[in-house]
This record gives sequence, structure tokens and C-alpha cells, in this order.
Amino acid sequence: MGLWDITKDQAWSWAERLIASLIRVTQDAKHPISTAKAMDIISTDFGRPKLLVNKIAAIIQKGNVADLDVDVWDRAIKSSFSGSFMVSRSVMPLMQSDGGSAIANIAS
Repeated sequence: MGLWDITKDQAWSWAERLIASLIRVTQDAKHPISTAKAMDIISTDFGRPKLLVNKIAAIIQKGNVADLDVDVWDRAIKSSFSGSFMVSRSVMPLMQSDGGSAIANIAS
């Protein structure tokens, strides 16, 4: 995550406030029960989410496509696409409760 502001002091001020409000939730985005539990924790601490940014990526083996193992490819696809779907699906009921929410999916 990058945080930009016109002055260094203002950027640090925003960063300190952001860091102070963070919670850590460990979950496997590919599994519906895990994502539902994570959403429960987050909504309990922060209330109804208004923005979800899905940036889920899997590290796959380096090299060229011709050498890529099909099982590695399948795990990467499942993590990226299914993970984004599961997280979005878990958060949507909370986001739809009174409107005004957005989901952004970032692929890499």
C-alpha cells in the first residue's frame, strides 16, 4: 500500500492513524467458511464495510509458460479468481444492508 500526501508530515500523520486502526485476520480466501469468519471479525470491529479491494495473488513458479506445471497454474487460478469471488460473496450482504458500497478487483 502506498500513501501519498503533499507533505511528508501529513503523509506520516495519515499513516499513523491508519496503522493504529488495523487488525490482522488470517484466513484462506478460497474457503467460504474462512472468509465468512474473517468478515464477521472485521464487521464487528469496524461496522459495515463500504469498500472492498480484492488484490489476491498467488506466487507461482518462475520461468516460462512452456515449463509451468499445470497443477501450479490451477492453484494460482483458484487462489486469484475463486479467492476474489469468495471474499466478495462474504462481504456483499454486509455492504448491501444500506447501499453506497463498492468492490474493486485488481488482477496481476
